[in-house]
Amino acid sequence: MTAADLYESVAADLAAAVASGADVAAVPAIMDVIPSFLGVLGSQDREALAAEYGMLITKLLRGDCGDAVDILDTLIAARIISFEAGRYWTSRRRQSCFEVTVIDRDGLRRKLDSRYGVVIGAVGFETVSATRAPLLRQLLDDGIVHVSSSDRGLRTDSRFRVAPRLFVTGPLLAGNANANMVIWHAESVRRILEIAHTAAPYIVHDLLIVSSGNTLSA
Repeated sequence: MTAADLYESVAADLAAAVASGADVAAVPAIMDVIPSFLGVLGSQDREALAAEYGMLITKLLRGDCGDAVDILDTLIAARIISFEAGRYWTSRRRQSCFEVTVIDRDGLRRKLDSRYGVVIGAVGFETVSATRAPLLRQLLDDGIVHVSSSDRGLRTDSRFRVAPRLFVTGPLLAGNANANMVIWHAESVRRILEIAHTAAPYIVHDLLIVSSGNTLSA
């Protein structure tokens, strides 16, 4: 089996479930069974799953959430939800509300006319190579870390280490495939806690080496 085969199988199973009206139960069942196929994939297909096909599968399963789309359409029609053109850049508190600045398609910044009582950061995925996060930007520019195969995370070794004494255990693991992991996204808090439990011994090991005064290998 290849990563492409796995994607096609999921697509076929989901289509059959939708046709029979069983997709509500089928989606979690499909998600639960996917890990059982990882052991039969070769290294090249494990990499392809982490870099491309894994997210295609995730988007396919998420796309079945038609009820959420219907609710959103209803709220838009009722003018409860509206949209402003531009990509969120920053917000600044002004008295009892927030002033929001966005970037337009030409790269120019502008302040929105509306003022907001609450700002929720939910911008979703962005390619790490184009990140606006100051720390990540500096680490990348200095060559300390490198992007993963999907450009959705940082390239890590099998010990969750992206650089000497620098580890990741959350969404920045996306796009990694090695002996200990095949991860195309890691957004679930429960899963992040599981990953942290696995990574903890490696972190402690490196800390003990540093505290003993020995040289830490890369």
